[in-house]
Amino acid sequence: MLTILSEIGKLTSPGLWKDPFKSFQWVGNLTYSPSDGCDLEVYTENNDLDIYHLSGEFELIKWNGFDGVPCTIIDAFCQNSTEFHKGGQRRTIFGNHMLYGIHIDSKTQPIARGLTFRSPALVRWSQPKNISVTWNGASNIVANYSSPPPVDFCLKGIADVIMWWSASAKACPMSDGEHRIVEQSAIQFSFLNEKSFNELLDIISAMEFYANFASNLFAGPPECNLLIKHDDMTVPRVLLHRGWYGKEHDHDPRSEYFRFCDVKENLSYSLSLWFESYKKHRDAVQLYSLIRTRKYDIQSELLYLARCVEALARDLFPCDEPSKAEDRKIGKVLRKALRENFDTAFQEKFRDRICRKLVGLGGTSFQDRLIDLNKHLSGSIREVCPKFDSLVPIVAKWRNDLTHCNPREMLNQDIFDELCLCRDLLKMCVEAIFLRLMSVSDDRAARTLSHHYAWQFRKTLPKVLASRLS
Repeated sequence: MLTILSEIGKLTSPGLWKDPFKSFQWVGNLTYSPSDGCDLEVYTENNDLDIYHLSGEFELIKWNGFDGVPCTIIDAFCQNSTEFHKGGQRRTIFGNHMLYGIHIDSKTQPIARGLTFRSPALVRWSQPKNISVTWNGASNIVANYSSPPPVDFCLKGIADVIMWWSASAKACPMSDGEHRIVEQSAIQFSFLNEKSFNELLDIISAMEFYANFASNLFAGPPECNLLIKHDDMTVPRVLLHRGWYGKEHDHDPRSEYFRFCDVKENLSYSLSLWFESYKKHRDAVQLYSLIRTRKYDIQSELLYLARCVEALARDLFPCDEPSKAEDRKIGKVLRKALRENFDTAFQEKFRDRICRKLVGLGGTSFQDRLIDLNKHLSGSIREVCPKFDSLVPIVAKWRNDLTHCNPREMLNQDIFDELCLCRDLLKMCVEAIFLRLMSVSDDRAARTLSHHYAWQFRKTLPKVLASRLS
């Protein structure tokens, strides 16, 4: 690295250095040395660059341009200190390997999604770019690539980087330690057989579909009254509700809408990446690395989307809890259906029932609503949805994980089950809303989803259930 620095520019101090490097194309050098700390140097053409030498803890890296497009660094963390900070949260670093990631993003042009550094690394360009990656580990493996990579060139974790280098015929042979990394990754993922892999792909594709569907609900047609004008801008009506996402003085529906769009795009991107990567390579270690790398972000984004969907449901049906008499009627229909015919159609109505109950219950948080709902479910309903009892602690565990993330926890059967529950949770909310929208679509006045018609629909729900199950 000293040789590279002497050729490109002078290191003015151990802490901070600048140089425009106008004669260079953009080049990223990612290095790791257990004894010297972690260094990341990014050289860009015609852009100012501030880089902190990463030794021990660090706070921020600044990069002021990507092909002329303003960018912000969303995620940056490194091993070699036991903790790092992201959004005010403290997290523990995994293992003895470097774990370093930057996501450089822009809200202005698609190319801004281009560069993602996540290390053990995930690198992706929306357009081919020149790249030079230098990895100096315990075995001093060095690989440099200066030719334009494919559009979807990816490095997905230590094991994948090593395997990709080996396949490129430009890398040094793997050491025993690196072979152990590959074998360890394969062993940790071995609980998934071919059937489980297909189930996992179904989960991934389902989550992507429901995330897109949730987004479409927010951007629905004006006659559904989901969008309104706010400060000369059209935003989803649900985002104007105060209290479900923060304090009143923090309220900014436009920024919240942008956040929702970003979360949805990031989630769809990640899920698509998982799905396409596995379809293309059928490689257990690759899929393992992808899921491990994005696990906590995926959980956070899915919980946020579920929160948005729940808020939308509350907005569409802001009525009080139905009467006990109506509750008894619905319970009678449910018990009859349980005795006579438990089919897919009934499962859909049951999800609607759960979500409707969820929407009507009091409580300020999604977790509180789940706990309250858990108390109200009858024995018959528990037979229909045995996994629902485990949903409350799972949500609580995720919330704790998001506050105190522990990357030592690799993908295992528990995480696989959590993904299933997360998929089911989002599906439950979205299908319930979908059924409600369809149920009132024949009535022009009801399509406004006003308070009055929402209440009328809830009153007639037992009849709707009975007619559709008959």
